[in-house]
Amino acid sequence: MRLLLLLPLVLVLSQCAQPPQNVRPPQPSATENASTQQVSHAQAAEQARARGDWERFILESETLWRQKPDAQRAAIEAALWSQLKHLPTQTLAQLSASPHPHVRAWADLVDFIGTTPCCPEQMARDLKWLYPHALYHHHLLKALVQKPAPPHHLAVLLPQQGRFAPIAQSIRAGMIKALYRQNSQNLLLSFYDTHQRDALQRSYRALLSQPTDALIGPLLPDNIAWLSQRANLPAWLLNNRANGYGFSLHYTRSNEIPLLIDRLTQLNATRIGIFSEQTPASQHITQKLQHAWLQVPEHTAIVAHYDLNPRKIRYTFDHLLHIDQSKARKNVLQRRLGHPLAFQPRPRQDLQAIIIATQPKIAAVINPLRDFYGLKIPVLGTSLLMQEDLHPAPIVTQDLKHIPFPGMPVYLHPGPYTNRLEAYGADALWLATHSLRHGQCANRLTGRLGFDEQGNLIRRLIWLQYRSNGTLTRAGDTP
Repeated sequence: MRLLLLLPLVLVLSQCAQPPQNVRPPQPSATENASTQQVSHAQAAEQARARGDWERFILESETLWRQKPDAQRAAIEAALWSQLKHLPTQTLAQLSASPHPHVRAWADLVDFIGTTPCCPEQMARDLKWLYPHALYHHHLLKALVQKPAPPHHLAVLLPQQGRFAPIAQSIRAGMIKALYRQNSQNLLLSFYDTHQRDALQRSYRALLSQPTDALIGPLLPDNIAWLSQRANLPAWLLNNRANGYGFSLHYTRSNEIPLLIDRLTQLNATRIGIFSEQTPASQHITQKLQHAWLQVPEHTAIVAHYDLNPRKIRYTFDHLLHIDQSKARKNVLQRRLGHPLAFQPRPRQDLQAIIIATQPKIAAVINPLRDFYGLKIPVLGTSLLMQEDLHPAPIVTQDLKHIPFPGMPVYLHPGPYTNRLEAYGADALWLATHSLRHGQCANRLTGRLGFDEQGNLIRRLIWLQYRSNGTLTRAGDTP
């Protein structure tokens, strides 16, 4: 009986003497593991960025990208781009030599964006071919090549009174005609007077009182300098920039001199003559052409300046060709012989090309003189041969036939525009509403347009020439 009473106690003690069983702690879920890994990759990317290890920064960021849902990946691509686009050239060159193709893909993206040819679509295709698996194809590259939204309200600053008012009126007319041709329903132009400083100040206060997306103008350099110290709106200036502000759409800036040099080089010319006139525009072109031409030691350039006296056109041309020296020799010989001599002037034979840097009405005299003297050497014109009127009267230009010169494409198809300044105004409006990145270009009315690194307009002209009936046609780009 006592044994039976002790048996439950023995059983209880034996159970207490057994070693405790191992209890496994709760395991983290797959979601918790993924979250921890994401945090570690994000921290690693940030640490790599802080110490300037850009290769590791890219690799850790891309690993993090793969772990995120698609809705969050665009932000990672944008963060990568915001850091890499500011890297110096030397660092990008090191990344381009990385053994990791994903690292090279980002380095080439930065390089391509900085040196894009004319169209971003071609750049995107090239990058897709080079790096088909690059992450930026998912979101970032589409955003980079997407055209920015055009502004809705543009303030145009032009002198509406004074000596520059006629120029401003033509520019304004071109903008209005272009606006109607664009048929844009959401674009508003507001014109403000800037003919004097107080007018500019009033106009500036007025445009600040309403939402304004961008500025076109001013036209005068002093106004641009004043505005550059105050405005923070995007500006397409109608003259040279000041204090690094805005984009310059200067009317006369072009690639005319390189065009002339290339043409003369194609003609195998080394000795040229320049027929110039005493006007600021002609002197400017003549000096730039002469300076550029004489950079080659074998080149020579003879310049003859016409002083705007109509009676001296032939005299100046004779001086350029040494006809005056030929006449002087004839006169000396005639005096020695004591009787008149039959005489045919003999022009110099060493010139290989002549450039006419004058207005059309002066240049029109050159073709008849060239025929009179039997000259066979090429004659080129400059942009001064462009008439201000886009529909010139044939009687004015028929003697300019077959003289190639750099000009604006609008002369071939003027459309509603009546003069060059209207075409210039239309292009200014187009540039203000179709932002071109550095390296991009567009064929417009006044030329092939683009911007350099400083924000100055690059205008590439084409070769034009007059027909026998005085109308314009495109001249061949080669002789």
